[in-house]
Amino acid sequence: MDWKLMRTYLRYIAPSTLAFVLAGVYAVVDGLFVGHAIGDAGLAAINLAYPLQALVLSAGTGIGLGGAVISSIRLGEADVNGSRQATAHTLALLALCAPVMMAVLLPSFDTLLYFMGARDAVLENAITYMGIVMWGIPFQLLSTGSIPLIRNRGHVLYAMMASIVGGLANVAGDGILVLILGWGPFGAGLATAMSQFLNFSLCMLFFLRKSQRMPLHMFKPVPRMVARTLSNGFAPFVLTLAPEVTTVALNIATGAHGGGTAQAALAIISYTGVSIQWMIQGVNDGSQPLISRYFGAGDLRTLRALRHTNFAFAVGVGLIGALVLFGFNSQFAWIFGVSEEAAGMYFRGIALFVLGLPLYGLSHAITSNFYAVESSKAASAIIAAETACIIVLSFAFSSAFGLDGAWATPPATQLLLCVLALGLLAAQSGKIARRCAAQAEKRRANLQAGQQ
Repeated sequence: MDWKLMRTYLRYIAPSTLAFVLAGVYAVVDGLFVGHAIGDAGLAAINLAYPLQALVLSAGTGIGLGGAVISSIRLGEADVNGSRQATAHTLALLALCAPVMMAVLLPSFDTLLYFMGARDAVLENAITYMGIVMWGIPFQLLSTGSIPLIRNRGHVLYAMMASIVGGLANVAGDGILVLILGWGPFGAGLATAMSQFLNFSLCMLFFLRKSQRMPLHMFKPVPRMVARTLSNGFAPFVLTLAPEVTTVALNIATGAHGGGTAQAALAIISYTGVSIQWMIQGVNDGSQPLISRYFGAGDLRTLRALRHTNFAFAVGVGLIGALVLFGFNSQFAWIFGVSEEAAGMYFRGIALFVLGLPLYGLSHAITSNFYAVESSKAASAIIAAETACIIVLSFAFSSAFGLDGAWATPPATQLLLCVLALGLLAAQSGKIARRCAAQAEKRRANLQAGQQ
């Protein structure tokens, strides 16, 4: 990869990575403040509740990226008007999805928390927290889905700043409502909902700019484009949700073998480990506009250079993250304020968990490369395998080896996924090359039509 392309690549992935980390900061900050205010039960409650919040975040990311892939490919095809239509259409789809998710989750979240492993004081705190956060679903969905669309229009810094402002507002709100006013999980939930509204407002202000406005007719849902958006978006939806599937499965396994204390230990692993996983996802999704655009233009050489660079960055982030989490494990236990017993469980668990982070980087980089070039079936195959492995192995390993089996589930899953992902990549390379050649012809036709 030449230096000019590398600079462009870094200009996209750096803000995206920061934005993804800050998108996940809500539960981390909430858990940090509530853990210090209440103790193990509060920390475990926020961690148990976060997968429901992440479900909304993942839906927004999936729909947003599904439309962003279409927008970028059309831009690569030299179809500027089609690119704008894909953006407007995706915003409309996000707006339609918001009330549906609200109607499904609001009446059922307390039951879902129970089935996810919350009991007694942990369940009570989780219900209090999510009872407030649920009202912010429309804002979270629309803001999360808008970020990849803003990034795909070349405004990567604006997308990053919107996430930063929302994250800082959540920190400030937690400090005031949880620590100063002593409102506990209720205050943490309120701070999260307010910060999500702020993030939503900033995203909508972007599309209200005169230079970014789109005609109303472009917002009309088209069945064919809805299907294409949802097909493209399924992989990033499940990929973004994957860490939370792991959290739910391990919450059940650790709760069965160590109760709330083990779940508090898992909470630290989840908060710190998911932060590294978010960074990896930020690298992958930050590169998506470039990969999709060069695929749309039919530039196979540049496409491969971007793919290999992305693999190296994703694995590198996973490796550095593993070293940091293992090297500073005692500091993290102190920061989250867990009991001595929970800290002991955490030290043992993190030593096994971090082994899977570099593998996670590779498997997820390959998956994101597939959906960026609309190879949805290959991406979905890896994701389906990840979900199945997490569920099956968490039950089997914890039954056989107790807590150690639960901690060993993520690295074992990622090892199997890397084998599958590399095999699919080898099998799909020829097909992607042929599709790339077809895209080059399409671009030439569009350019010739535009010159006539």
